[in-house]
Amino acid sequence: MNILSFETSSSICGLAFHKNGKLVDEIYLDQPRIHSEKLVELTENLLKNNNLEIKNIDLIAISNGPGSFTGLRIGMSFAIGLAFPYKIPIAPINTIMAYMTNQAREIKIYKLPVFIFHSYRDYIFTATPTEKKIKFIEINEFENNYFNCDIIFTNKENLKIDNIKTIYTPILPSIIGEYYLNQTKKYSTIDYGKIKLNYGQKYKPKKWRQ
Repeated sequence: MNILSFETSSSICGLAFHKNGKLVDEIYLDQPRIHSEKLVELTENLLKNNNLEIKNIDLIAISNGPGSFTGLRIGMSFAIGLAFPYKIPIAPINTIMAYMTNQAREIKIYKLPVFIFHSYRDYIFTATPTEKKIKFIEINEFENNYFNCDIIFTNKENLKIDNIKTIYTPILPSIIGEYYLNQTKKYSTIDYGKIKLNYGQKYKPKKWRQ
């Protein structure tokens, strides 16, 4: 099975290619506001490097947020444009859940690891391995929500909250593909109009308070 996976929810712009469950190739740039300019070029390069055509792709897995409003829209529109002529199924992947799952081996030694995606201005998305519910809060509310937090994993460089240890790890396209492959219940659709984006400014889950 040939799978392309795309990540455009943050400053990362790129895609990965999995064949029969194994990562074969990955190409991306880490630079803000280049998605509309570079995504086509990166895709063409990966396909050429692997002697692939879009008609050879069995599924497209794509990050559908939370994340950058503009980046997510560009990525999804591009993926649908690729998929539509060949009716390739698209699997929308929750970005922060894929990110959290990818870090599973790293979190076992910590009491309360918290995963953070920056949204916009002073707002962040948070989740924990035990709760697995995305919260939308202001940065200055973090300590009241997670007073026992002993480490933060984030996809935003230079994010600092109080004196809590912080590990920066970007969300890469391969993480999106691997999350799809490892899901027990896999979901994809050719009814592209049903796919909903969870982008920052308009994605407002209930705020959580102690």
